[in-house]
Amino acid sequence: MRRDLGIALGVVALTVAFAAWDPDSGLRTWWALQQDAAAARARIGQLRDEIARDEGEIRALREDPLAQERAIREDLGFARPGETVVRLGPPRTVGGPAPSRPLVRLAPRSQPRRPARPDR
Repeated sequence: MRRDLGIALGVVALTVAFAAWDPDSGLRTWWALQQDAAAARARIGQLRDEIARDEGEIRALREDPLAQERAIREDLGFARPGETVVRLGPPRTVGGPAPSRPLVRLAPRSQPRRPARPDR
């Protein structure tokens, strides 16, 4: 009985060792797929975070006039009196492709915001 158990364990150990070393057994493929799945889960988490940020920005652009103004001024490169425009990245070329990210960031104002006066 003990001898049969030892033989059975030996056969199982040899089978596992063969499966671990044989590239066609599927065990290496399974391990590679597990690693790919873990990387995909991590990427899904990153993309969910990015989607949440984008949805927040969309919500702000739909509801907040200040966010709308900021986005428009960044896209067009405009600044209010007292603000400093800082250009990041290469300059735009006429007829060239539009940049994927805005090239202008507005420095925060140090003075409280005043309502705009109508032209007289």
